This record gives sequence, C-alpha cells and structure tokens, in this order.
Amino acid sequence: MSYQLVSLCSVESEGNTSYKVLAQSADIPEPLLHKLRGGPCSMLHPAPNYHYHIVQLQGGANYHILTALSPLNEQLGLEHSLVLTAEEVSAMQKNASRPTPAGLCLALNNIDFWYRKPIAAPYPQYIEGTPKLTASSIPDASTQDTWKRMTGHKSNVKSLISASYAAKCALKMPRESSAQDALLLMHESMWLTNYRGWGKSFSTTPGTAADIVVVYTETELEAAQSRDTSCTILKISSDMEYAEFEQAESEVCEPGAYPHVSSATPHFTATQSEAYAEPYKYVEAPDYETFDIDSPEHPNIRSSKYIAALFVLLLLVYISVSSFVDFASDDVPESVADTEITSYSYQRFAEIIKNKTAGDDDFHKLEALLKRHQNTEHELLIECIHRLDKADSMTSGHAEELQLLLRHSDSLGVSDAMLSTYYMKRVLQEYPLDEWIHTNTTHHALQTWSKLFKAYPQLPGVFMKEPAISAHMQPIIKAVKLQHRH
Repeated sequence: MSYQLVSLCSVESEGNTSYKVLAQSADIPEPLLHKLRGGPCSMLHPAPNYHYHIVQLQGGANYHILTALSPLNEQLGLEHSLVLTAEEVSAMQKNASRPTPAGLCLALNNIDFWYRKPIAAPYPQYIEGTPKLTASSIPDASTQDTWKRMTGHKSNVKSLISASYAAKCALKMPRESSAQDALLLMHESMWLTNYRGWGKSFSTTPGTAADIVVVYTETELEAAQSRDTSCTILKISSDMEYAEFEQAESEVCEPGAYPHVSSATPHFTATQSEAYAEPYKYVEAPDYETFDIDSPEHPNIRSSKYIAALFVLLLLVYISVSSFVDFASDDVPESVADTEITSYSYQRFAEIIKNKTAGDDDFHKLEALLKRHQNTEHELLIECIHRLDKADSMTSGHAEELQLLLRHSDSLGVSDAMLSTYYMKRVLQEYPLDEWIHTNTTHHALQTWSKLFKAYPQLPGVFMKEPAISAHMQPIIKAVKLQHRH
C-alpha cells in the first residue's frame, strides 16, 4: 500500500534545513518516516519542482518516493511525498498504460493531488486513502509531442535513453521552460523502455543529486558537473539534431569496466564503456516505436534466464508449429511478402472493425502473425488487440480503455465512430443491463465517461444511433449531462 507525508521545510541562514510534519498516513512505518525527513528542500527554487528516488530500509525493503516541492517564500517550502512499495511499482511496470515516475508526477498534478498550501493545526493530521488515478490522467507519450515541440524532431526522444546518457545526466533545459516540460521529456523517453524509468532517480530542482538532474543556466550546469564529474550533458534546444556529449577523454575508463553501484539504491545503469559511447545521432522514426530496453542483470541470472527461455521456446515450437503453419497458409495470401506484412496487418485489422464481427479468432490469428514477423511498427496493433480483449471484462474502466484506443484510430485506419461502436458492442454483448448501469453510474465512473465525451463530443450521438448500444448508454449519457448542470 502507498503512504503520504506532507512537511513544512525551512532553510536557515547557515544552510541547514529543518522539517515539521503537517500530515501523514497513520500507518506509515517509523523507519520510513525518519528516512523521508531531510529531502530536497535545502535547494528551494522559485517554481514547483518534482523529485523521484528510492530509499531502502534496514532489512532490504525498497520504497519509491515521488515528491512535489512547492515554495512558499525564499526560506519556506511545502514538501508532499507519495511513497510506493516495490510491489505497487512492479504492478505498474506491467500496466498497459506504461506509467513512468515522471508521468505519475504529472498525472497527480492533473488531479490536484499535491498539497500546495500549508495545512491548519493541529499537527500532524492524518491522511487517509490513496490517489484515485485513471489511465487518462497520465499524459500520452506515444507520439513524443514534447520532444518534437522542444527539439524539432520526435526521434530525439531516444537520446535520453541512449548509452551515452544511461548513467548520470544533466538535462540542460531552455531558461523559459518549466519543470513540467522536463517531466514530459523524461516521461516520453522512459515510456519507451520496459523498466519505464522506475529505479532511475530524477530531480527538477537544480543543485540536488539524482541520476537525471534538470538545470536551466550555465552556472547550474557547472555546479552539477563539479558535484559529479561522470555526469554527461544533454542540451535541449529547438534545433537539436543530436544529443551533445561532453566528457574529458582522460575520464574514460577501460573498456568493460563497471561503475560502482550501491545496492541500497538500485537503478538503471550502463557499463562505463557504454556510457562513453559514440554520441546519439538523430534518425527519424515512426510514431509508437517502443524499445523496451531492459535493466542490467547479474551475468549468472541472465544466463539462467536465457537457458530457461530457450527451453520454453523449444517446447512451444514443438507443441504449436503446426498451428502456425496452418495459419500462415490459410490466413495470409501467398502474394503477401514479408515486406508487406505491416500494411496487410493494418488492413486486416481495419476490415475486422468495419465488418463489426466479434473478431476474437481473427484478432488472435493476426496477433500470431505479427509476433512471427517481429517489427516495432507492430507494437501498436498488438497493444490495441490486447485492449480489445479487455472489452469482454465486466468492469467500470471501459471509458478509459476506449479513450486510449481512440488516440490511435487515425493510425489504425478506422474512424472514431467505427472503433468506438465496435468496442462497445463487444463490451455489451454479454453485459446485463442492470449490472452495467450499477457499475457505470458511480461518481468515479461518471467522471471517466465525462472525460471521454469531452474529448470526443460526437460519441453520445454515435451510441444513441446504435440499437445494440443505446439502451445501455442512455442512462450514462443522461447522468453525465446532469453532472455538468450541477
């Protein structure tokens, strides 16, 4: 379970920092509470800032800390921390929405979770409950809009996760940019990896220590380098065509040598020989490209995984090779060459949607084909197929899933109306009317439907024209309209 802590921190004239706890979770462990005191408040900055790091308690338990620091004046700041357990982070790493620490900071900001003003006495007050986040609260990172807006090319998103910047990095932002811009850049980059940035600390406050430190001026940059000489520099500029790499040749260690990594703060690193690799070069890439870069592992663990994976692979091939051959011969025309598989797959996906068939078998066959012809361009189709699979579950999260699907409708080659109609028909084909209304008219559920209708205002009209959907959706649409009036 997650914990919260809200503290008032003050910076004294000698540079020392004092903390006063204003509010906390009632059941937060005392050792963890002690670790959380003494955060980044010693470097107050004029604007709100965000931090992410890991703490390890005696006994080995790791906690992931997301912190928002809001300055009240030059000496006082309000620090609000959300503490996540290793189990919660592990679940998020498997989530289809691909949440990152930076993305989560932004999502919490979007729902006004962070405390920005002092809390009235008596102290400490006790905070109950955990933040209620939805998938739509997290910024969409799939098209790398921030990198394109700030650097001119979306493919510069790869610079922050390239070998040159895999260890310590100073992210030099334009003076006019904000901490939220830096969070968006980190979110869009880490979204492309399979570890999602969990374990790689960051701070948007200049002067603090982290794997990624955000700076805005040359003076702050020099200070970051003086604190850590291994820190590489990534300069964000409007005409950026490659990630600048600045490091003295004398500091390059021998090939194959590994940097010291403290077991108390596990994080994604690269070998020093990788960290001083050739500078990242810009190459235009398609939207939705996903790299899924793995975190490094001990060689023995890695070897055993490879052996186990090889055994499983051989077993799967032995069991199912005939079905793959049948599918290849029955479902893919002989005229379709390997180079045309991508366009064929997108066409086939659109045909299934347009024909309004149930499509389970068709989608599963299409997914098998895509996995046989591995290509980063297939990631979007596979992800959308998985989302359509969720349409058969009786939950209240269908508005969020549909909104995530509709973000990709143009790339999939189908209209918003067609994709939403297909999805809702699949959802409602076995969903009892009374249970549907009960599940989807709660306050939280209506908020998600409201967000969907606000983003796609044509959908209520589309749903009411479909007899198979209108009976289920009419009470939802009415309830959302009533909410808006109040």
